[in-house]
Amino acid sequence: APLPSHSPSHPPSPPSSLRFPTQTLPLHSLPSSPLPFSPSHPAAPMEEVVASNAARREVDTPNGSGKSLKAPLGLPFPVFLVIGFLSTISCARADSPEGHRRVFVFRHCFRSTPASSSHAVPEFEHMLNYTNKGTLPPWNTPTKWCTEGGWKISSGTGSDLASRFVPDGGTVSIISDTSMRCSDTALAILRGLGEGVRPIHYDAPIFHALEPDVGPAACQASFTDDDLVSAARERLDTVPTPTEYSEAYSLFERLLGIGVAGPLGNLSPVASVSSSGHLFGVVGALKRLSQMLFYSYASGAPWVSGASTDDLYNLIAWQHYFRSVNSINVETATNNAQLLKRILNTLGSTDSSDTTIFVGHDSNIDGMATLLNLNWEAPPYKGGALLPSPPNS
Repeated sequence: APLPSHSPSHPPSPPSSLRFPTQTLPLHSLPSSPLPFSPSHPAAPMEEVVASNAARREVDTPNGSGKSLKAPLGLPFPVFLVIGFLSTISCARADSPEGHRRVFVFRHCFRSTPASSSHAVPEFEHMLNYTNKGTLPPWNTPTKWCTEGGWKISSGTGSDLASRFVPDGGTVSIISDTSMRCSDTALAILRGLGEGVRPIHYDAPIFHALEPDVGPAACQASFTDDDLVSAARERLDTVPTPTEYSEAYSLFERLLGIGVAGPLGNLSPVASVSSSGHLFGVVGALKRLSQMLFYSYASGAPWVSGASTDDLYNLIAWQHYFRSVNSINVETATNNAQLLKRILNTLGSTDSSDTTIFVGHDSNIDGMATLLNLNWEAPPYKGGALLPSPPNS
């Protein structure tokens, strides 16, 4: 499969004894029994996946300068982590070099973000309404694709996996969603794991069972909007905000100024639940703005100057808060039922790889939290009920 045009030079290689199985999973099928499959057709070539994504996504580079991004050699904060409960899911296996199978569920890379959000204050959905800077981050990549710095960080994640978690001589499988950001992340992790051509399996329905990007739905909805409304309102009442809203407003306005929407404290609603069960209001603007500030900094092209390390962690906590309120519900559980089934089948099968890596979205980590009733700490990110799931976690 072709690597992205912005792919960096190879990172240090892991031991050459890593083995990657040649089996390829079908793009549209789901497991009816423990892995491995005996597919009737191979996965779509990477060129087709890339073309499909490019055709159905808006390809633009907001405020792009056309210059190549240069990611810093070192960041003042860790930008990838392995959530504890995921790093320790394993089963004994006699023929594995270390006697265990491991399953990792990763969120994709640091990516560019849309310029607007339907979750913001209704009359001020575009993010330029909330700043006097006049520009948004110069992502230099299409919307929701990996940034160059983000791709490098994902490659580093692969190298870290090889050095700390993947046993020498073990087999590795990578299964990815078909979205471009997941495909690029899977390629980057593969690059970090070592040299050579190895298969990446694409299976969209296990990452989003109700409405996958590619292929038929794997599950049907058995819930109503009222169920989602009730869940969001309950979470809104019980999940603590990262800080007081007034403190958050002061931080965002110190970095971004005050836009045409006016002071954040004068806007309403602050946090409300729509009739379809979705959170919106000022909190939705904070979510998107925090992504722009944190992701651009991690990618090596900060949107604004003056943000300290503590500021950045306080900012991104609002993204995690929004998701914790908005996404822990029966819809998320349904969307991730097939993924959890695949994880359990993989751990329970004597024919699966020693290490299996699933590359998906924060919604998939939310799904594991929902189905297994989990929360976690991931310092220096604010944890607990906020369920932090930054890129590459």
